[in-house]
Amino acid sequence: MAGNRTTGRPARRSGARHRCWRQAGDLRSDQADRGQRLHCVVQLQRTLRIGGTERPSARLLQGRARRRYLRNRHGQREHFAADHHRQGTTRRTAVEDASRGNGMMRTDPAVSLAGSAARTARRRFHLPREITAIVALVVLVAAVDFLRPGFADPTNLLSLLVTASFAGMLALGMVFVLAIREIDLSAGWMFHLAAMFAVLLMVDGINPWLAALAGVGLGAGLGLLNGLLVTTLRLPAIIVTLGTYLMFDGLAAVIGKGHALTAVDQSGGFFSIIQGKVFGVVPIVLLVLTAMILAMHVALHRTRFGYRVQAVGSNPEAAIHAGIPVTWTRLQTLVLMGAISGLSGVIYVGFRGGIDAGEGSDFGLLAIVAAIVGGTSISGGHGSVIGAAIGMMIVQVILSGLVLSGVDASWATFVTGALVLLALLLDRLMRWQRAWRAERRQKLRPN
Repeated sequence: MAGNRTTGRPARRSGARHRCWRQAGDLRSDQADRGQRLHCVVQLQRTLRIGGTERPSARLLQGRARRRYLRNRHGQREHFAADHHRQGTTRRTAVEDASRGNGMMRTDPAVSLAGSAARTARRRFHLPREITAIVALVVLVAAVDFLRPGFADPTNLLSLLVTASFAGMLALGMVFVLAIREIDLSAGWMFHLAAMFAVLLMVDGINPWLAALAGVGLGAGLGLLNGLLVTTLRLPAIIVTLGTYLMFDGLAAVIGKGHALTAVDQSGGFFSIIQGKVFGVVPIVLLVLTAMILAMHVALHRTRFGYRVQAVGSNPEAAIHAGIPVTWTRLQTLVLMGAISGLSGVIYVGFRGGIDAGEGSDFGLLAIVAAIVGGTSISGGHGSVIGAAIGMMIVQVILSGLVLSGVDASWATFVTGALVLLALLLDRLMRWQRAWRAERRQKLRPN
């Protein structure tokens, strides 16, 4: 039988915090949430603790180190699980039943340590961040439908989804940008320039598919420009993209000369596919958006790139010590934002057949609002792709509800700015709430 420990400290003292201190001697905490988010870097095992959850980052290792880590991973799994769960742990103890004379294994609850008080941890039920956005969306739709009967009609809601899809695609990429503690203000104009470029190529007789591919490439190139400026000048992306925002605005005015651009021949397969519907009901645009949501969600939470994005946004210094290429990750994220903006722009051209002057330039701000409303914090470290899509639908319901209420369309810009401030206030309130809960748990924790 396992002997009692001689120490009088509770079992929590041998948890992840002190084990990481012994192994690496490098304990870092994020001051943004008062030290409650622990970032502990273990150089040998490359273990990174992000957002309160310890994740062995096998994806960060390569070659012989990766194979050695995977061989040892099975033996470490129970050790990681014991530190992750807050309630009392159980341990399997091999005990011979003296009366029966066999060697059966039984699972007994952990024996209270000598000299320590028994800890009874409460189970905490945490709802996903997206639940709040879903509830807000349902309440808004019900309120607008009460004021304007027929708003919740399935046909009208389907039309709203299509309208919100193009800015919603930008919101998916904005989740990654916000997750690394950056903001891209030029996303709307990258959308517009990519759409203009694709239309101009179509007017010159280029195959629409090739023109669309060129538009996506232009968006990625503009994102690369932002990324190079951010990483080379070592400036915040919000400052750099403010400058490129004005540059792209002026470039669009010079090229478009204030006129709408329309593709001459819209009878090709590109337009028929983008404007088509599955079974005559579901637009292709919604299927593309759904596929992007699933792909981006997997990329953020199940790939090496997604882990690196969250690590960089959670604590850049700890990420550097873990061997994560912080500069390269930021560059990749901004290029991804540009490519998604370009893709959304060419799909918009295929759906509408052209683009008006300045159309879509405010999609960048709407994407920021949607991402924050959906649960992504501007303090970085985590994000919700699904929440961003729901947040964009909330924004679209608000704007459509104002129009149906008889509010002049010229107030749309004012409402957009108000939504940005409201989203920032919501993010601040969420951070205060997390800090208050963390401080309260710290006070209730036994010594």
